[in-house]
Amino acid sequence: MSEREIFVDSKNMYCLLEDNNGNLLIEVVCGTIGLYEVKFKLNDKELESYKRLGKQSLDDLAYDVAKNTEIYLPRCEDEDD
Repeated sequence: MSEREIFVDSKNMYCLLEDNNGNLLIEVVCGTIGLYEVKFKLNDKELESYKRLGKQSLDDLAYDVAKNTEIYLPRCEDEDD
């Protein structure tokens, strides 16, 4: 599935993407010694927060993903889909 970048925040190490179906995804760079990316579709609560608060909500989400990666791993996109 192809995605287009909506914006990249290099300071907070994440980007917001939109897939072919109009879903918004966040991709966050995680790790310290070894870096890896965690990408998943925003859920309804996260979308509502983004609509209400704008970029700040994504900054907060990216920070939480980077610090609590294991919580978000089950939501990661399967690259073969």
